[in-house]
Amino acid sequence: MPSKTRSYRALRIAVVVVACAVVGLGVVYYYRNDPSDPTSGAFFPKCIFRLLTGFECPGCGSQRALHSLLHLDIAAAWGYNPFLIIMLPAIAILSAAFLLRERYPSFNNAVNHPAVSKTILIMTIVWWVGRNLL
Repeated sequence: MPSKTRSYRALRIAVVVVACAVVGLGVVYYYRNDPSDPTSGAFFPKCIFRLLTGFECPGCGSQRALHSLLHLDIAAAWGYNPFLIIMLPAIAILSAAFLLRERYPSFNNAVNHPAVSKTILIMTIVWWVGRNLL
């Protein structure tokens, strides 16, 4: 059975690898796409839900929004997917809680409380339905 120190070290290595991959993908995404249409390249996937149903999923527009954020165009990012912009702080807090769960278990427990998960789920469903009705 691995010790806590060994598993924590493995987690830190995994976090560094994932962080490097995210930064690398961000650099590719920043330079790879046409600024006027960031989804023009075949490298980036299309939304299967939208292709099959014609409706937008909660994540539709996220690629263009992330591309706009990388170019510091917050207004355009908001236009593509405001829900992503609203959820970025929540994603950061959830990530921090995960990474610091050993050191700050009460913070992790508070952030991962069922009420928080239910609230995020309800917000996602409301956004999903609302964006297709408007």
